[in-house]
Amino acid sequence: PELLDWLAFEFMQSGWSVKDLHRLILTSDAWMMASRHENSAEMAEVDPENRLLWRFPVQRLEA
Repeated sequence: PELLDWLAFEFMQSGWSVKDLHRLILTSDAWMMASRHENSAEMAEVDPENRLLWRFPVQRLEA
């Protein structure tokens, strides 16, 4: 509940900017932690070119 209240406050402070809220969430430590594979070092040795698709390739998304 406290996190949601804080996000709501930041959303209002940014002038209701969804883009700013989106950036805030996606650059947070919590979001980045959720996207890390627990065996990434081991998998990088086994499949450094990601041919087995053990991770999603980083790519820029279009608007």
